[in-house]
Amino acid sequence: MDEQTIKVIEHVITTKSWWDTAHFIAYDCAGSYFKMFPENIKTIPALGNASANMWLQRSSLLFQKRYKKATDTTLLTDYILHIAASKEFFIQKAI
Repeated sequence: MDEQTIKVIEHVITTKSWWDTAHFIAYDCAGSYFKMFPENIKTIPALGNASANMWLQRSSLLFQKRYKKATDTTLLTDYILHIAASKEFFIQKAI
């Protein structure tokens, strides 16, 4: 995995979009990526959260799921508040 892997992750999230693939990619792929490249954790997920693509928005909420105590709760709260008004079922479920 290198820094450019995020482009592949985003491509798969936006082209193979359904809950099961998005979950795996967010939890395992994106989550692992940001553990390896923590300097990108506040910029790349922010783009997904601000995106019109619901699966990128959802992934911005889910990528830290396996971080447990290392979860950046301030960042997660900001992302939740940004899309809290969404009517999308999968966004509300992630929240």
